[in-house]
Amino acid sequence: MTRPSNKEEKITGMREAAGLKISLALVAIVIGLIGLIAYQLFRIPIPADREHAGEARSATSDRSSTLNEPPSRTTGGSFTRRDLVVELNLIKPSSDLPPLRLSEGDDRSSGGRQAGMEENQAAVEQFQAGRYEAAAALLGKAHELDPTNPVFTKNLAYAKARIAWNQVDQAEYETALTGFQSAITLQSQEFSFYFGLGVSYHRLKKEAQAKEAAEKALRLAPNESAPYKLLGEIAYQNDQLDEALGYFEKALQLVPRDPNLPSVIEKLQREHQVQSQFQQEATIHFTVKFEGHEERDVADQVVRILEEAYGDIGKSFSYYPESPITVILYSDQQFRDITRTPAWTGGLFDGKIRIPTEGAGFSPEVLNRVLHHEYTHAIVYALTDGHVPTWLNEGLALNFEKGDPASSSSVSSSAWDSPIQGAIRTNSLISLQALHGSFMNMDEATSRLSYAESYSAVKYLIDRYGMFAIQSLLKDLSRQRDFDKAFEDRFFISYQEFQTAWQKGLAP
Repeated sequence: MTRPSNKEEKITGMREAAGLKISLALVAIVIGLIGLIAYQLFRIPIPADREHAGEARSATSDRSSTLNEPPSRTTGGSFTRRDLVVELNLIKPSSDLPPLRLSEGDDRSSGGRQAGMEENQAAVEQFQAGRYEAAAALLGKAHELDPTNPVFTKNLAYAKARIAWNQVDQAEYETALTGFQSAITLQSQEFSFYFGLGVSYHRLKKEAQAKEAAEKALRLAPNESAPYKLLGEIAYQNDQLDEALGYFEKALQLVPRDPNLPSVIEKLQREHQVQSQFQQEATIHFTVKFEGHEERDVADQVVRILEEAYGDIGKSFSYYPESPITVILYSDQQFRDITRTPAWTGGLFDGKIRIPTEGAGFSPEVLNRVLHHEYTHAIVYALTDGHVPTWLNEGLALNFEKGDPASSSSVSSSAWDSPIQGAIRTNSLISLQALHGSFMNMDEATSRLSYAESYSAVKYLIDRYGMFAIQSLLKDLSRQRDFDKAFEDRFFISYQEFQTAWQKGLAP
């Protein structure tokens, strides 16, 4: 065959390239249509007052104080801050549960010593000294020596439960589940074991199992307030406000002097009054509640922004929440009435994202930044179980206000340079240790500097160590309460050495 000329080869190649481009374009169109259809299928408008009718729900928290606040942006010289508050703070095992005391038992053998009594007595002493693991080991031996002795069986169950509660405190929820289940096997009629099981399941977001365990605890101890509180928190976190109110009111009847329940009930009554007629848009990842058809366009925009944040921010943190996050859109007045926050607050995360969508300065750009900011708080809270210094929490939220901090659309560090450079000139930089707690009561200048330092310190962390190391630190904090140690273990530099290096880099 005659070899084609160079000209013929070039024409043939051009035709093949053109055909390939057309094929790729058709594939892209098909993929786009599929994505559009999927988006429409998963956007399900539901009247808010019909959702989950008659069902009970689940969620809980045992943190005893509010955690932080965020702000962020400068608009026309004004400083808008955004608050981060943890969920309801009602479940406190140390005060809600009766103390677990071991029984010393008695001698029943003809020889004056029953098998296992010596081990049981030693275990009681270990338990009273707070050495629960040692107590459980001794009681295991006593139980082996006499499996029919009810004292040994009960004591072993209590020791296992005490260890499990310590594991709950350390966020070791899977391990705690095993402990409570083992305790229940030994002593199936003790309500506090089921209560602990419910708390552990809820922290693992296994809501059906959490509700079942809490209801079992309630059947065993109908006059104990703790199961009612847990069921109330479960219902509240899932927006079952009527149900939550019922549980909390019953708990208050049982413990009229509870210091927290009256304010919680008042808060829920305010929410219920405002939200009873709200509608909602639901996707797989978010439930957006809003008032009236006139807000539907804003709700649609919120859904689009949050779905984008779910992908972008999730990729950076390698974390994608499995359960839908509730987002509630308010008028400015509704937002103030519900949250009782100051006029400068531009958003709130308290287990749900709450946003005022009116007022001066509100725009699509502001909405985008607020939603990315608050969604970052939701991710950080989930990864750390709420145990995170404010500067780290706020710094991450500020860096992710427009998605990936490495992208060209992320917030520019120049927006925070002015307060930092001013503090350098006056030698008034705030140590990061002083920024572990709430920023709420700071004056505006101190608050602005605190957020600027938070943004800058986290940006330094990201640039130097990368998001994988930061993500790993956040997971460590869910188990390790000593931040200095967790920081050094993860970054191989002491917390103080990091601050010195970061501050040295701030000099102009």
